[in-house]
Amino acid sequence: MGLDQYFFVDPQRSGEKIEAAYMRKNNAVNAWVARYCEKKVENVEEVKLPRSAVELLLADIDKVLVAPAALGPIVMPTSEGFFFGSTDYDEYYVGKLEWAKSALTDMLAEYPDLKWFTYVAWW
Repeated sequence: MGLDQYFFVDPQRSGEKIEAAYMRKNNAVNAWVARYCEKKVENVEEVKLPRSAVELLLADIDKVLVAPAALGPIVMPTSEGFFFGSTDYDEYYVGKLEWAKSALTDMLAEYPDLKWFTYVAWW
């Protein structure tokens, strides 16, 4: 059990969602989505994000990766939650951000014309 996070796409607008990116226990991304939406992200809630939000998330990840200990708590703070993993700004935090960056970059490249993505966190 733990915080599993997915980004889904529906390229044909058919209602059939395709998993486009996956992360695990990246509570900083979950907190970022909650701040962007200005509300708590609930378990298995579908959160629609425009492409511009995903691009902004990637830009914030890039900022933090320059100086994680200094910028992480400001730009992408961790969040506590049952099964959410560590809240430390250590090598695991950096590794999770690098994983998110890779997954989201690949997703945007694979779906260059999509304007909307669906984020779901499951714990």
